[in-house]
Amino acid sequence: MTNPAFQQVKTSILTGAPLLGSHIVEDVGITAILNAAPNDHRVFCLSKVSQPGGRAAIILLAKLYGTAQSMTLASNVPEPHLPLPVFFSGRLSQSLGETAIAG
Repeated sequence: MTNPAFQQVKTSILTGAPLLGSHIVEDVGITAILNAAPNDHRVFCLSKVSQPGGRAAIILLAKLYGTAQSMTLASNVPEPHLPLPVFFSGRLSQSLGETAIAG
């Protein structure tokens, strides 16, 4: 991540401080999409919220432990040229407690 707007979330992941804030997703449509995966899967969605001046907020949506959560990864970054949203699902490996991610 080379954009400085991602530095806070990177530091949070690496050090645990500051704590990353997340919110329960209450949008019925998004929750329905995330809930469509089998119970042994985790679902992730990378999305954006357009902001004025060709800028955007990058948002991670995830279904973890049965609840859809959202987290802002960065605000006021250049509008991405990628086709967003992108969904990923991961099946939990019960023997290792790991998630195998498939896009």
